[in-house]
Amino acid sequence: MTTTVRLTGSIVKTLGFSKLLVGKKDQVPRSTLSEDERAKLREFFALVDRYLSMRSPYLLTWFDRQKPGIEFFTEVVKARLNDEPFGGIDPDPGEFGITLAFPQLLKYDTSTPVGWENNSWEVDLTAGTAKWLFGDDTHYYRGNSATDKKTALLILEEGLYEVGHTPSIVQYKIEFEGKPYPPYAVNQAVDLPVKNENLVYPIDFPQAVFVPWDYGFRMKVMPSRSGKADIRILGVIWYEHDAFSDLVWLT
Repeated sequence: MTTTVRLTGSIVKTLGFSKLLVGKKDQVPRSTLSEDERAKLREFFALVDRYLSMRSPYLLTWFDRQKPGIEFFTEVVKARLNDEPFGGIDPDPGEFGITLAFPQLLKYDTSTPVGWENNSWEVDLTAGTAKWLFGDDTHYYRGNSATDKKTALLILEEGLYEVGHTPSIVQYKIEFEGKPYPPYAVNQAVDLPVKNENLVYPIDFPQAVFVPWDYGFRMKVMPSRSGKADIRILGVIWYEHDAFSDLVWLT
């Protein structure tokens, strides 16, 4: 069954988000998952829990908190794909799947406007000069819109972090097509270590962001240092089977 949901503040909180940015698209279709599809989503959750529990308690905490939101947007993507079946981590042709965000699906071709280098979480920064992570001065970032290869991205709340160095980003600004948001200055305590973490340095990202394949999003950041930075996203990508039916590498 497909319904339309308005993303009010009270609904957003039931999804595990403190805040959710969707631009002007605050009414979304939603198709209920079948029991088999819910089981496939639970399989994905278990796989991520096992992986993160061995590596980062901080990332695991934020991922677990937002599982209701991931389930909700799985149903949104299903509706947007005209009730295409959800295949979980092993989708068959004609189904769509889910994965943690990784560089080759995030930057799905060489012309995708993102700030990361090909096949990498590495970003080249210059102190005091704004850097686009998503989009650029004239383009917005969208998921892949190619036939049978559509993708959508959910950046989780507190899902922007740097590895191996205290955060290089001190401000950022987010914009959807026709809907800019005010700039944000990261918390002054951002350079302090996170309890029980040695390498993960959160960048203070107090909202989730949903980016489909047909509505543009962009984000620029202000770095405080120059050089290469390993800046990663904790988030999920939904993808139609043909977008990730074989190994992918940008050349």
